[in-house]
Formats: sequence, structure tokens, C-alpha cells
Amino acid sequence: MSGHLQTPQVVGTVKPQKRDKKGSRFLTFFGKDPSPELLNERVKKIRFELDNLARIAQDVEHQGGNPNEFNQTHAGLRQRLTDVDTSSDTAKVKHQQLAVLKQEARQAVMDANVRKPAAIQEGLDKAALKLAQQVASKRKTVEDNLVKIKGLLDALPEPLPYFSNLYDTKKRAAETAQKTSDPGTASGLWQQLIIGTNGLLTNIPLAAECIEPEKSALLWIGKLDSAIKALPDGKDLDRAGQQRAKALRDAAQDLQDRKQQADNGRLVNRRGLLLDICNTASTLLEPIRQQEIAATLPDKDDIPGRNSKLDELAKSLAGKEDLDSQTTMRAAIALRFGIEFATSDEFANPLGAGIKKLGPLYDVMKLVPPKHLKAKDGVMQLSYKEAVPGEERPNKFAQRDAPNGSGAKISTIVMTLPTDGEKIKKKNAKGEETEVEFFQSTALHEIGHAVDDTEGFMDQHRSEAGYGQWKPSSRDEAKQKYVVVLEQMVKIPNVTRDLETFVDACLDGLPPRKPADSSAPLGNLLPKWEMLEGAGAMIKRVREKEALWYKGGSVAEKTSPDNERVYFEAYSGQWWSFDLAERKASVAEYQWRAPGEWFAEAYSLFYLGKLGSDHPVAKWCEAQKSA
Repeated sequence: MSGHLQTPQVVGTVKPQKRDKKGSRFLTFFGKDPSPELLNERVKKIRFELDNLARIAQDVEHQGGNPNEFNQTHAGLRQRLTDVDTSSDTAKVKHQQLAVLKQEARQAVMDANVRKPAAIQEGLDKAALKLAQQVASKRKTVEDNLVKIKGLLDALPEPLPYFSNLYDTKKRAAETAQKTSDPGTASGLWQQLIIGTNGLLTNIPLAAECIEPEKSALLWIGKLDSAIKALPDGKDLDRAGQQRAKALRDAAQDLQDRKQQADNGRLVNRRGLLLDICNTASTLLEPIRQQEIAATLPDKDDIPGRNSKLDELAKSLAGKEDLDSQTTMRAAIALRFGIEFATSDEFANPLGAGIKKLGPLYDVMKLVPPKHLKAKDGVMQLSYKEAVPGEERPNKFAQRDAPNGSGAKISTIVMTLPTDGEKIKKKNAKGEETEVEFFQSTALHEIGHAVDDTEGFMDQHRSEAGYGQWKPSSRDEAKQKYVVVLEQMVKIPNVTRDLETFVDACLDGLPPRKPADSSAPLGNLLPKWEMLEGAGAMIKRVREKEALWYKGGSVAEKTSPDNERVYFEAYSGQWWSFDLAERKASVAEYQWRAPGEWFAEAYSLFYLGKLGSDHPVAKWCEAQKSA
């Protein structure tokens, strides 16, 4: 039976006859040891006061206050009651200690009732202050962005009506947000404005490239046309090459047609069309640019020489924002690492102003062996977007269905390009922190997922000692584990169904409230409710939303129903368990979300030079260098 969910039990509460209690109490004045009944009665009164204190704490929390001070007092008194009950002191000493404890419990309840209104108001005030600070911070970000936007628009040689109208719309929305009386609504509006104005800051410079439409759009169409004409004749291309060449020629003609539409003035958003023509032309030019670069490289057998030449080219392009440089950089990445750039549902692989991080992307991919960037089937693809302040920055490895309907899968690394100089800290099982660069760490982590998928590393090792001893689980398995240990703890016959209901509620994140009496739902559990409350708080923490992996080894240990394995929800509806003893050897907390994360975190730390040489992933990665 686990000790992690068990609350030490106090003496039972068998109610003696009133005359016997008085007699027992009277005899204690003459040196007689207090009877068990008298001690039980005193314990019962203390527990009654503790229940009152707990209810006050719950009321405070439900009304928006901070119940911490009441919970701490409650926990301290309860622990002292347990200590007295389980001590080896004589009945007389226990009787005296319980008398003091009873008085303190009563006083704590009286003090809590006095403090309750103030605690509720303090909590509400603190929440309101935090929200007000968030609103003020978001408002400042938007106002700063609007100033920058106005500066960008004023600096243009000719007006951009489309973006000017957007600017006016954002300004009016900002003024509406300033007048709102609901801080929560205001916070949401400001967040939307942050996203919108960040978009304008990126798009206005891009649109500025199209101020002189003939010069800009014709330049890109001309580049594409020249590159297509330089392609080998059809007789020198294989069937696939001929198809690609035809597709490029058709696309170039389509751009010419769209440019003619813009010149004829038949479209409302002429600037937007010209911008799209430039971006489309640069994307179409990319595979041709690859051929142009490849023609300047050493022979394919001279891999070091080719890589060195591409590295020099990438270094010369790092940080450049013009479409031509970025198209060339993406072509260099594709040639150096065999990666395709593929648009995913949410990541459109943008080019142009603001995308300064293709250089760091190139650099981080140089850290790993070339074969680690190969897909299990076909070509590894990559999708990216630029980081936007205030927005989530998802990174993931995904497999998508091939568009040809063959049932094959396409491997795709999806990442958010970095924020300059941002650092994060990884904490190991000893609580030691290692600082790493954010983008390098997350990019290597996602590459690690791709490697794990290709190599099947965790499929082979996840159940082994030293690798977490992972096992697939389920909510039902976790529930039954907890029900079994709770049955052992409460020792009340015929309550299995009630305990299942109790555990289900905890796994839903809503631990049941204490029954009013024994006839109420779950009333059969009332004699051990205090014990169950502590257990329920732990069970609740194994849900995905609680992010158990970030809570440290001590919390994982407390949630273990058998002191051997930890059962938890890793992703919505996906459950795992791992061996509790393995948690003590972790190198990063996020390892303990799922087997794939266990490998990806260690993989990332290895290529950042932060993983011990005796770690199994470090040994495997070292072996890969010479394989």
C-alpha cells in the first residue's frame, strides 16, 4: 500500500454515554488517565473546528479570494493533531496537548471569520490589479506599434490606401478598447490589436517593395523568365524534369496575365496583387536558383567541398531581408540538407521583411548529422513562421498525408523562427538549471522527434531500464489503480462504486465537495473524507492541463498510487505511465511528458553540448557520428 496518498488516521469517534464522559473528565482531576472515549471526544471537537476552517477557505476561494493563509493554518493544525494521535505519549499528556490544540482550532476559526471579507477583497483587488497591468502593458504595445506604423506610412514615396485604411481601423478599435468598462474584454481587444498591428509592421515594408509596380513586379517576372529560358532543352531533361519545366513556364505565364490585369486597373487591391506576384515569383524561382547554385559547386562526390561552399554562401546572406537573398538562402538550405520547404496548415513559410532568422535555421541544422534530416520515406519537409510577440510559438514534428492519395505520409518539421537572443532554462532531477538558446533548443528538439520517428529509437527502448520504462496506459487503468489504493486506505466495506465516482470527478478536475451527511451522495465515505480530500488533490494533478511533467519529482512521487509507477494524461486522451525510480535520472523536466519527449529533450541537450556522456542518448548520438 502506498504512503503517498495516505493521510494518517486519528482515533475513532465512538460517542460515549454523556454520564461516562463526565465521569471520565472528573476523574482526570484526581490524576486518573483519561479514557479513550474522552480522548476521542476531544479529537472529534478539533476535527469539527478544522472542517469549519476548511469551509471558510473554500468560500474564500469560490468568491475570488486567496485561501492560502487559511489552508496553511488548517494544514498545520491537522498535522499537529496527527502527530499527537500517533505519538507514544501517555493518555494524560495527549489529553493536555489536545486541550491546547482544541483552543487554537477554535481561535483559528474565529480569526478566519473575521479575516474572511478582507481576504476575499484582497484577492479580488490583486486579480484586478494584475488584469489592469496586463491591459496597460498591451495598450502600450499597441500604441507603440501604431506610432511605428504611422512612421512607415509617412516615409513611403506615395500612399498605400489599403494599409492606411487598416491603420485607421486599428486606431478606431483601440479607442473603443480604451473606453470599455470590462477589463477582461479590454485585455482581449488589446491582444487582437497586438496581433493586427504586428502584422501591419511586417506587411507594410513588404508592400513598399511594390511602390513602383512596374519596376518591382517586372523585375521578378523578368528574373523568373530569364531563369526558365536558361533551363536545358526538353531533350536534355528526364520525364520528371520536363514536367517541372512545363509547370514553371505555365506559372510564369500566369504571373504575366495577373500583372496585365493589375495594369488594366480592373482590380481593387492592385498593391496586394503586385505583392503576391513578387512573392509567388520568388517561390517559383527557388528550385531554379537551386540549379544555378548547384552548377557552381564541386562534384557531388566532394561532399566536404560542396558543404563548405554552401556554408560560405549562407554566411554572406545571413540577416538579409530582401526577397532575392532569402530565396537564395532557402535554395542553399535545400541543397545543403536535402530539406523541402512545404506550407503547412498554419505555417506559410514567409519571405521578405522581418524574416531574419533563416541564417540561424541554417546554423542549427549544421549541428546534426545529415542523415538525421532524412525522412523515413521521401523527403523531409520544413514549415516555419516568424515569432510574433504575445502569440504562442508552436513547434512540432508532424506527419501529413501525401497529396497524391497514395496513403503515404510526409514528414514535416514545423517551427517558429527565433526571437533574438532569447534564452530558456532546463531543469534536471537535481533541480540544477542549464541555460540554452531558445531557438536552437526547440529546433533540435523537433529534429529529435523526426530522428526518433525514422530510427524508431523509443519504440525499441522505451520499456527498458534507463529509458523511463514507459508503458501505454489509459484513464480507466489510472482510475482503477487509485480506487484499489483508496479502498486499502479508507477500509470501509462496499464503497468501490463510490470511490470510482470520487476518482472520476478528480480526473475531471472537479473533486467532490464534502457530503452534508451520510445519506447524501458519497455519504458512505464521510468518515474518511479528510483523508480523501488530500488524495483527491493529488489525483487531480495527473490531468494534461496540470502539466505534471513540470511539477518535479516530488509531486510525481505523491501522485503514484503504488509507489512504483506514475500514471498521467500526456495529451488529450493519451495516457502513459513510467517507472517512478527512473524520474530521478531526468536531464530535463519536459522529458516526462511522453516517450518521444524523453528522447527529443536529451537529443537537443546533446547537440548543445549539455548532456552527460554516460546518458544512453549521448552514447547513441556519439555512435551515429561514425556510423
